[in-house]
Amino acid sequence: DKVLIKINTVIPVPANEGFTTDPRMLEALIELVQEQSPAQILIGERDVFRHDANGNVKPVRVIAGSRTQLDQPDGIAISSRWLYASASRGDYLERFHRKANADAPPAAIIRGDKTRMGNVDGISLDDLGVLYAASPSTSSIVEFAPLAHGNVRPFRKIGGSRTQLNYPLWVFVR
Repeated sequence: DKVLIKINTVIPVPANEGFTTDPRMLEALIELVQEQSPAQILIGERDVFRHDANGNVKPVRVIAGSRTQLDQPDGIAISSRWLYASASRGDYLERFHRKANADAPPAAIIRGDKTRMGNVDGISLDDLGVLYAASPSTSSIVEFAPLAHGNVRPFRKIGGSRTQLNYPLWVFVR
C-alpha cells in the first residue's frame, strides 16, 4: 500500500506559530508509518513528492487548476481507488480518481445545507470507505457513507457540549 502524508506549508510562517507542519512531527510520523512497511510513502501539499525527496525535485504529480475546483485544499485522504480533498475555505469535500493529475475535475463533490458541515479541515477514511470530516466552524465531526455525493446528510454527526470538541482541525481513524 501507498501512504500519503499531507503537510501544511502553504502559509510561510514558522511551525511554532501553529499554522504549518513542524518538521519534527513529520519525521516522527514517517517513522510511525514506516513501522507498517508500506510500499511507498508520499509527502503532499498541493504537490505530491516521494518521502525521500530532497532538493529541487519535481513532484510525482500535481492536482491544480480551475477544473479541479480546489480552493486551498487542507485535508487529503486516499483509498485504493479514490483521493478525497477538503477545503478549509469552503464547506465541501471533493472526490477524485486516485490517479488524478493536472487540471482533473472531481468525480464527485459533497456540498450543501443537508451535509451539516461548515468549513472542513482534516479528513480520514476507515477500512470500509466511510469518510470522516473535521468541521471546526461547527465544532463537530461528520461521517459520510462510502461514495456519498451531492447535497447529502451525513449518517452521523458528533458534536455538542458533551463531546468537548472545540474547533477540531483533524480527525484520524484507525
